[in-house]
Amino acid sequence: MLTDLINGLQQAIKYNKKSVSLKQGKISKLSFKILNILYKEGFINNFIFKNNKLYIFFKFDSTGVNVLHNLNLISKSSCRIYASPIFLWKVKKGNGLYILSTSKGIITDMTARFLNTGGELLLIIN
Repeated sequence: MLTDLINGLQQAIKYNKKSVSLKQGKISKLSFKILNILYKEGFINNFIFKNNKLYIFFKFDSTGVNVLHNLNLISKSSCRIYASPIFLWKVKKGNGLYILSTSKGIITDMTARFLNTGGELLLIIN
């Protein structure tokens, strides 16, 4: 589930760990898509699925601080939050990276602006 992934990542960020592992029952296709975005955007070094566990390796800057500072879940199963393309254009650049679930798939806010599409706000990364 997505909440298990986010909670695992938040705990690892809080305690400045180099990696985190999650059990197979807590991994979904959505989690893999989000991890792929985090990898492409340069927030994590790698993620590997081995022996029914998912291992996520974090990226650190030159001072030894985790590149992924803050990760917040926006939309929950009890309260879904949607964003229109107009809202995405109004969001100031540099305030973080939004990850959305759209009809085009799981994409970032920058890609959603380019495609002029809105969707459900899943995460914000600061």
